[in-house]
Amino acid sequence: MKRILLASASVFAFAGAAAAEVTFSGEANAELNGLTGFSTDAEITAALTQELNNGLTATAEVTFAADEGDDADELSYGSISLTSDTAGITFGTGIHGAAFSAVSDTIGIGDGDEGVDGVNGYVMFGETTVFLSLPINEGQTDVDSNDIELGVTSVLGGWTVGLGYANDGTNSDVVVKGSGSVAGLDLTVAAGQVGGDTAWDVAASYPVGPVTLGATIDSGEAWEVSVGYAEGAVAVDAAFDSDEDWSLEASYDMGNGLVAYAGIVDAGNDYYVGGAYDLGGGASFYASYVEDGGTLNGDNEIGANDYAAGTTVGLSFEF
Repeated sequence: MKRILLASASVFAFAGAAAAEVTFSGEANAELNGLTGFSTDAEITAALTQELNNGLTATAEVTFAADEGDDADELSYGSISLTSDTAGITFGTGIHGAAFSAVSDTIGIGDGDEGVDGVNGYVMFGETTVFLSLPINEGQTDVDSNDIELGVTSVLGGWTVGLGYANDGTNSDVVVKGSGSVAGLDLTVAAGQVGGDTAWDVAASYPVGPVTLGATIDSGEAWEVSVGYAEGAVAVDAAFDSDEDWSLEASYDMGNGLVAYAGIVDAGNDYYVGGAYDLGGGASFYASYVEDGGTLNGDNEIGANDYAAGTTVGLSFEF
Protein backbone atom coordinates (compact mmCIF):
# COMPACT_ATOMS: atom_id res chain seq x y z
CA MET A 1 0.00 0.00 0.00
CA LYS A 2 1.45 3.34 -1.09
CA ARG A 3 0.53 6.65 0.56
CA ILE A 4 0.94 10.14 -0.87
CA LEU A 5 0.18 13.32 1.08
CA LEU A 6 -1.27 16.06 -1.06
CA ALA A 7 -1.21 19.48 0.66
CA SER A 8 -3.73 21.09 -1.63
CA ALA A 9 -7.44 21.57 -1.20
CA SER A 10 -7.80 21.80 -4.97
CA VAL A 11 -6.65 18.20 -5.40
CA PHE A 12 -9.14 16.83 -2.88
CA ALA A 13 -12.28 18.91 -3.09
CA PHE A 14 -13.75 18.80 0.38
CA ALA A 15 -14.49 22.13 1.98
CA GLY A 16 -11.84 23.24 4.42
CA ALA A 17 -9.39 20.51 3.41
CA ALA A 18 -5.78 21.52 3.96
CA ALA A 19 -4.04 18.21 3.35
CA ALA A 20 -5.57 15.04 1.93
CA GLU A 21 -4.02 11.59 2.14
CA VAL A 22 -4.12 9.59 -1.08
CA THR A 23 -3.62 5.83 -0.77
CA PHE A 24 -2.97 3.53 -3.72
CA SER A 25 -3.46 -0.21 -3.42
CA GLY A 26 -3.88 -3.01 -5.91
CA GLU A 27 -2.58 -6.18 -7.44
CA ALA A 28 -1.20 -7.40 -10.74
CA ASN A 29 -0.71 -10.91 -12.12
CA ALA A 30 0.99 -12.40 -15.15
CA GLU A 31 0.95 -16.11 -15.89
CA LEU A 32 1.61 -18.67 -18.60
CA ASN A 33 -0.64 -21.71 -18.82
CA GLY A 34 0.05 -24.68 -21.07
CA LEU A 35 -3.60 -24.90 -22.16
CA THR A 36 -4.75 -21.29 -22.36
CA GLY A 37 -1.51 -19.39 -23.04
CA PHE A 38 -0.33 -16.08 -21.59
CA SER A 39 -2.61 -13.80 -19.58
CA THR A 40 -2.35 -10.72 -17.41
CA ASP A 41 -4.71 -8.83 -15.13
CA ALA A 42 -4.36 -5.84 -12.87
CA GLU A 43 -6.47 -3.81 -10.48
CA ILE A 44 -5.67 -0.54 -8.75
CA THR A 45 -7.66 1.45 -6.19
CA ALA A 46 -7.07 5.08 -5.34
CA ALA A 47 -8.52 6.23 -1.99
CA LEU A 48 -8.58 9.90 -0.99
CA THR A 49 -9.17 10.52 2.72
CA GLN A 50 -9.59 13.73 4.68
CA GLU A 51 -10.51 14.33 8.33
CA LEU A 52 -12.93 17.26 8.46
CA ASN A 53 -13.19 19.90 11.17
CA ASN A 54 -16.60 18.63 12.34
CA GLY A 55 -15.41 15.17 13.40
CA LEU A 56 -16.34 13.48 10.12
CA THR A 57 -13.99 11.69 7.76
CA ALA A 58 -14.55 12.03 4.02
CA THR A 59 -13.32 9.30 1.68
CA ALA A 60 -13.49 8.86 -2.07
CA GLU A 61 -12.43 5.63 -3.77
CA VAL A 62 -12.06 4.64 -7.42
CA THR A 63 -11.04 1.21 -8.71
CA PHE A 64 -9.79 0.45 -12.21
CA ALA A 65 -9.34 -3.07 -13.57
CA ALA A 66 -7.76 -4.54 -16.70
CA ASP A 67 -8.31 -8.24 -17.31
CA GLU A 68 -6.25 -10.74 -19.31
CA GLY A 69 -4.78 -8.42 -21.88
CA ASP A 70 -8.03 -6.57 -22.62
CA ASP A 71 -7.06 -3.12 -23.91
CA ALA A 72 -10.25 -1.57 -22.48
CA ASP A 73 -9.62 -0.59 -18.87
CA GLU A 74 -12.74 -0.81 -16.75
CA LEU A 75 -13.91 1.51 -14.01
CA SER A 76 -15.26 -1.25 -11.77
CA TYR A 77 -15.99 0.58 -8.54
CA GLY A 78 -16.36 4.09 -7.20
CA SER A 79 -17.68 5.59 -3.97
CA ILE A 80 -17.80 8.67 -1.77
CA SER A 81 -18.44 8.29 1.95
CA LEU A 82 -18.75 10.32 5.13
CA THR A 83 -18.13 8.51 8.43
CA SER A 84 -17.87 9.25 12.13
CA ASP A 85 -17.24 7.06 15.16
CA THR A 86 -20.89 6.00 15.25
CA ALA A 87 -22.35 6.46 11.77
CA GLY A 88 -21.56 6.53 8.09
CA ILE A 89 -23.07 6.92 4.65
CA THR A 90 -21.67 5.77 1.31
CA PHE A 91 -22.72 6.79 -2.20
CA GLY A 92 -21.30 4.57 -4.90
CA THR A 93 -21.31 1.47 -7.08
CA GLY A 94 -20.85 -2.12 -6.01
CA ILE A 95 -21.58 -1.51 -2.32
CA HIS A 96 -23.18 -3.91 0.17
CA GLY A 97 -26.91 -4.21 0.55
CA ALA A 98 -28.19 -3.53 4.08
CA ALA A 99 -29.53 -7.08 4.49
CA PHE A 100 -26.17 -8.55 3.46
CA SER A 101 -24.40 -6.25 5.92
CA ALA A 102 -26.56 -7.69 8.70
CA VAL A 103 -26.82 -11.41 7.88
CA SER A 104 -24.18 -11.99 5.13
CA ASP A 105 -25.07 -14.28 2.25
CA THR A 106 -25.55 -17.81 3.59
CA ILE A 107 -29.21 -17.38 2.60
CA GLY A 108 -29.53 -15.18 -0.48
CA ILE A 109 -31.51 -12.07 0.43
CA GLY A 110 -31.72 -8.68 -1.23
CA ASP A 111 -28.95 -7.16 -3.31
CA GLY A 112 -26.23 -9.12 -1.55
CA ASP A 113 -22.49 -8.49 -1.61
CA GLU A 114 -21.47 -5.51 -3.77
CA GLY A 115 -24.93 -5.52 -5.33
CA VAL A 116 -26.04 -1.92 -4.76
CA ASP A 117 -25.40 1.06 -6.99
CA GLY A 118 -26.74 3.80 -4.79
CA VAL A 119 -26.61 4.50 -1.05
CA ASN A 120 -25.70 2.46 2.01
CA GLY A 121 -25.71 3.93 5.51
CA TYR A 122 -25.37 2.78 9.09
CA VAL A 123 -25.71 4.16 12.61
CA MET A 124 -24.48 2.56 15.85
CA PHE A 125 -26.20 2.55 19.23
CA GLY A 126 -23.75 0.85 21.57
CA GLU A 127 -23.47 -2.77 20.43
CA THR A 128 -26.38 -2.37 18.00
CA THR A 129 -25.91 -1.25 14.39
CA VAL A 130 -28.73 -0.34 12.01
CA PHE A 131 -28.12 -0.51 8.23
CA LEU A 132 -30.11 0.96 5.35
CA SER A 133 -29.46 0.71 1.62
CA LEU A 134 -31.23 2.05 -1.45
CA PRO A 135 -30.39 1.53 -5.13
CA ILE A 136 -30.41 4.83 -7.03
CA ASN A 137 -29.51 5.01 -10.71
CA GLU A 138 -27.88 8.03 -12.30
CA GLY A 139 -30.54 10.59 -13.16
CA GLN A 140 -33.21 8.86 -11.07
CA THR A 141 -35.53 11.30 -9.31
CA ASP A 142 -37.98 9.00 -7.55
CA VAL A 143 -37.47 6.14 -5.10
CA ASP A 144 -39.51 2.94 -4.85
CA SER A 145 -39.99 2.03 -1.20
CA ASN A 146 -39.80 -1.66 -2.16
CA ASP A 147 -36.13 -1.15 -3.07
CA ILE A 148 -35.18 -0.11 0.46
CA GLU A 149 -33.32 -2.75 2.48
CA LEU A 150 -32.93 -2.76 6.25
CA GLY A 151 -30.56 -4.62 8.53
CA VAL A 152 -29.78 -4.75 12.24
CA THR A 153 -26.96 -6.42 14.17
CA SER A 154 -26.42 -6.62 17.92
CA VAL A 155 -24.87 -8.70 20.70
CA LEU A 156 -27.23 -10.60 23.00
CA GLY A 157 -26.04 -12.95 25.71
CA GLY A 158 -22.64 -13.35 24.08
CA TRP A 159 -24.16 -14.14 20.67
CA THR A 160 -23.87 -11.92 17.61
CA VAL A 161 -27.33 -11.66 16.04
CA GLY A 162 -28.58 -10.07 12.85
CA LEU A 163 -31.82 -9.38 11.01
CA GLY A 164 -32.17 -8.48 7.35
CA TYR A 165 -35.23 -7.25 5.44
CA ALA A 166 -35.67 -6.83 1.68
CA ASN A 167 -38.45 -6.88 -0.89
CA ASP A 168 -38.00 -8.63 -4.25
CA GLY A 169 -41.01 -6.86 -5.78
CA THR A 170 -43.33 -9.75 -4.95
CA ASN A 171 -42.30 -11.00 -1.53
CA SER A 172 -41.14 -9.42 1.70
CA ASP A 173 -37.99 -11.36 2.61
CA VAL A 174 -36.73 -11.64 6.18
CA VAL A 175 -33.66 -13.51 7.46
CA VAL A 176 -32.38 -13.79 11.03
CA LYS A 177 -28.91 -15.03 11.95
CA GLY A 178 -27.04 -15.86 15.14
CA SER A 179 -23.42 -16.80 15.82
CA GLY A 180 -21.91 -17.89 19.11
CA SER A 181 -20.23 -20.65 21.10
CA VAL A 182 -21.79 -23.49 23.11
CA ALA A 183 -19.52 -25.75 25.18
CA GLY A 184 -16.60 -25.05 22.83
CA LEU A 185 -18.72 -25.55 19.69
CA ASP A 186 -18.73 -22.53 17.33
CA LEU A 187 -22.23 -22.34 15.85
CA THR A 188 -23.89 -20.17 13.18
CA VAL A 189 -27.61 -20.49 12.42
CA ALA A 190 -29.58 -18.56 9.79
CA ALA A 191 -33.26 -18.88 8.88
CA GLY A 192 -35.93 -16.90 7.09
CA GLN A 193 -38.41 -16.43 4.28
CA VAL A 194 -36.81 -15.64 0.90
CA GLY A 195 -38.72 -15.54 -2.38
CA GLY A 196 -41.79 -16.96 -0.67
CA ASP A 197 -39.91 -20.04 0.55
CA THR A 198 -38.59 -20.99 3.96
CA ALA A 199 -34.81 -21.38 4.05
CA TRP A 200 -32.29 -22.15 6.78
CA ASP A 201 -28.74 -23.31 7.26
CA VAL A 202 -26.50 -24.33 10.13
CA ALA A 203 -22.69 -24.33 10.32
CA ALA A 204 -20.68 -25.73 13.23
CA SER A 205 -17.01 -26.19 14.02
CA TYR A 206 -15.27 -27.77 16.99
CA PRO A 207 -11.54 -27.41 17.68
CA VAL A 208 -9.68 -30.29 19.32
CA GLY A 209 -6.06 -29.26 19.70
CA PRO A 210 -4.59 -28.92 16.19
CA VAL A 211 -7.69 -30.55 14.66
CA THR A 212 -10.90 -28.72 13.73
CA LEU A 213 -14.08 -30.67 12.99
CA GLY A 214 -16.73 -28.95 10.89
CA ALA A 215 -20.20 -29.55 9.47
CA THR A 216 -22.84 -27.62 7.51
CA ILE A 217 -26.42 -28.44 6.55
CA ASP A 218 -29.23 -26.44 4.95
CA SER A 219 -32.91 -26.56 4.11
CA GLY A 220 -32.14 -28.01 0.69
CA GLU A 221 -30.74 -31.10 2.44
CA ALA A 222 -27.24 -30.24 1.27
CA TRP A 223 -24.57 -31.04 3.86
CA GLU A 224 -20.82 -31.21 4.24
CA VAL A 225 -18.52 -32.59 6.90
CA SER A 226 -14.88 -31.55 7.16
CA VAL A 227 -11.77 -32.03 9.24
CA GLY A 228 -8.74 -29.78 9.29
CA TYR A 229 -5.32 -30.21 10.86
CA ALA A 230 -2.79 -27.43 11.35
CA GLU A 231 0.39 -27.85 13.36
CA GLY A 232 3.69 -26.12 12.69
CA ALA A 233 4.54 -26.20 8.99
CA VAL A 234 1.87 -28.76 8.06
CA ALA A 235 -1.80 -28.19 7.22
CA VAL A 236 -4.26 -30.82 5.96
CA ASP A 237 -7.95 -30.41 5.07
CA ALA A 238 -10.49 -33.05 4.07
CA ALA A 239 -14.18 -32.71 3.20
CA PHE A 240 -17.10 -34.89 2.06
CA ASP A 241 -20.56 -33.67 1.05
CA SER A 242 -24.08 -34.77 0.16
CA ASP A 243 -23.24 -34.89 -3.56
CA GLU A 244 -20.62 -37.55 -2.77
CA ASP A 245 -17.92 -35.05 -3.63
CA TRP A 246 -14.77 -35.23 -1.53
CA SER A 247 -11.39 -33.56 -1.31
CA LEU A 248 -8.07 -34.01 0.46
CA GLU A 249 -5.61 -31.11 0.39
CA ALA A 250 -2.36 -30.34 2.18
CA SER A 251 0.33 -27.68 2.41
CA TYR A 252 3.84 -27.64 3.83
CA ASP A 253 5.75 -24.48 4.73
CA MET A 254 9.34 -25.29 3.80
CA GLY A 255 10.68 -22.05 5.27
CA ASN A 256 12.44 -19.12 3.61
CA GLY A 257 9.16 -18.11 1.93
CA LEU A 258 8.57 -21.39 0.07
CA VAL A 259 5.27 -23.27 0.49
CA ALA A 260 4.34 -26.54 -1.25
CA TYR A 261 0.75 -27.62 -2.00
CA ALA A 262 -0.88 -30.88 -3.12
CA GLY A 263 -4.42 -32.16 -3.30
CA ILE A 264 -7.03 -34.51 -4.70
CA VAL A 265 -10.41 -32.84 -5.29
CA ASP A 266 -13.73 -33.28 -7.12
CA ALA A 267 -14.25 -36.81 -5.76
CA GLY A 268 -10.82 -37.85 -6.98
CA ASN A 269 -11.30 -36.67 -10.57
CA ASP A 270 -8.76 -33.84 -10.23
CA TYR A 271 -5.39 -33.66 -8.56
CA TYR A 272 -2.71 -31.00 -8.32
CA VAL A 273 0.74 -30.12 -7.03
CA GLY A 274 1.95 -26.57 -6.67
CA GLY A 275 4.21 -24.18 -4.90
CA ALA A 276 4.63 -20.50 -4.10
CA TYR A 277 7.72 -18.52 -3.24
CA ASP A 278 7.49 -15.20 -1.42
CA LEU A 279 9.82 -12.72 -3.13
CA GLY A 280 9.16 -10.02 -0.52
CA GLY A 281 7.60 -6.62 -0.98
CA GLY A 282 4.22 -8.12 -1.88
CA ALA A 283 5.57 -10.14 -4.84
CA SER A 284 5.45 -13.91 -5.21
CA PHE A 285 6.27 -16.54 -7.82
CA TYR A 286 4.00 -19.55 -8.18
CA ALA A 287 3.78 -22.73 -10.23
CA SER A 288 1.30 -25.57 -10.44
CA TYR A 289 0.39 -28.71 -12.32
CA VAL A 290 -3.25 -29.82 -12.43
CA GLU A 291 -4.72 -32.96 -13.94
CA ASP A 292 -8.40 -32.17 -14.58
CA GLY A 293 -10.45 -35.32 -15.05
CA GLY A 294 -13.59 -33.34 -15.81
CA THR A 295 -14.20 -30.58 -18.34
CA LEU A 296 -10.97 -28.76 -19.12
CA ASN A 297 -11.04 -25.13 -18.06
CA GLY A 298 -8.75 -22.17 -17.65
CA ASP A 299 -10.82 -20.34 -15.09
CA ASN A 300 -8.62 -20.87 -12.02
CA GLU A 301 -11.03 -22.91 -9.97
CA ILE A 302 -9.39 -26.18 -8.92
CA GLY A 303 -8.43 -26.74 -5.29
CA ALA A 304 -8.11 -24.32 -2.41
CA ASN A 305 -5.77 -22.08 -4.42
CA ASP A 306 -8.08 -21.98 -7.47
CA TYR A 307 -5.51 -23.45 -9.82
CA ALA A 308 -6.07 -23.67 -13.57
CA ALA A 309 -5.96 -26.98 -15.41
CA GLY A 310 -2.60 -27.88 -16.94
CA THR A 311 0.82 -26.45 -16.11
CA THR A 312 0.94 -22.85 -14.92
CA VAL A 313 3.76 -20.52 -13.90
CA GLY A 314 3.14 -16.97 -12.82
CA LEU A 315 4.13 -13.87 -10.93
CA SER A 316 1.81 -11.87 -8.68
CA PHE A 317 2.30 -8.54 -6.95
CA GLU A 318 0.23 -6.82 -4.27
CA PHE A 319 0.84 -3.32 -3.01
